[in-house]
Amino acid sequence: MTSGPLGAAPATAAREPGIRRTAWRRWSDFVEYGGGALWLLPTVAGLVALFIGWVLSSIDVGDTGPFGWVVFEGTPDDARTLLTVVATAMIGVIATVFGLAVVAIQLSSTQFSPRLVRNFLRDGVTQRVLAVFVGTFAYAAAGLYTVGLGAGGRIDRFPRLAVSGAMLLLFVSVAAVIAFADHLAHSLQVDSILAVSTRGTLRAIEAAREGTDEPPPVRPDHAVPVLATKSGYLQVFTPGHLLGYVEEQGLTVALVPRLGDYVVTGTPVAHIWTTDPSRGLPDGDELSLVVATAVDLGFERTLQQDVGFGIRQLVDTACMALSPAAKDPCTAVQAVHHLSDILVTLASRTWPPW
Repeated sequence: MTSGPLGAAPATAAREPGIRRTAWRRWSDFVEYGGGALWLLPTVAGLVALFIGWVLSSIDVGDTGPFGWVVFEGTPDDARTLLTVVATAMIGVIATVFGLAVVAIQLSSTQFSPRLVRNFLRDGVTQRVLAVFVGTFAYAAAGLYTVGLGAGGRIDRFPRLAVSGAMLLLFVSVAAVIAFADHLAHSLQVDSILAVSTRGTLRAIEAAREGTDEPPPVRPDHAVPVLATKSGYLQVFTPGHLLGYVEEQGLTVALVPRLGDYVVTGTPVAHIWTTDPSRGLPDGDELSLVVATAVDLGFERTLQQDVGFGIRQLVDTACMALSPAAKDPCTAVQAVHHLSDILVTLASRTWPPW
């Protein structure tokens, strides 16, 4: 079997041709999607905050108990006012953080490269800070339904420990604001932007399979093309299932696209032919299913295995810096320095003849 990609990570070797994705592929796809989804971590944080609030609300801490010194000292009206202020403040802070994140994304796409936008979307600090704010808002807003209310009217008894938790989350949110401001100031520096692309590319190189000097087989005229059922960029190549299948069937497979190539629906994604003239080829639908287990097509290029994408990000930044509109040779030189790290690492690896 031959292929164009720079490399691939190992996959679970499923044997049934009807299985489209292995467990490893499903988990890998979820991690890749979740890393760039700004809503996922804040949503989880909001649900966790609701659960914690429910647990703390069920704990009755008296004024003379061992935790009496941490409980909220005030009336139910004071508690509701506190929760209202916290929830209202969090809405404004969340809007501000989103606004600053959008400004950073716009700056990176116009000044450096549009391909760097996904790096900002996958920024872990921004996602965690948003998770803190959303969790604090959910905690405070849910408390307004229970604090000082019961049996359809106002009551004097309320979960004081839960209200103290809202005060604690308020201080955590203030610390998160300071951390986000510091992180944003550093993340907009060109060295930090280029370092993110460099680290992602080096991880892709480390995960790549070592190549061999064996020349690829020549595709005969009777080879059967396997057509792509959807369009997209080749993001991940996991040949475990495909290799086991072609070995059992006595087939040879040559993949057409390389990692990062755009595949159009109805165009060949692979060519298959038999090495034993006495055996025919399996059903075409079965071949399509098996080939689909080896290639992941998505709407954008990623740094999971696509080493060329990381190099493209750095080259784009250098070209943008040398454009007449920017005239920033310092940034171009820094991009060359980061490219040097990648090229030196690539030179130490063994790659296929292509």
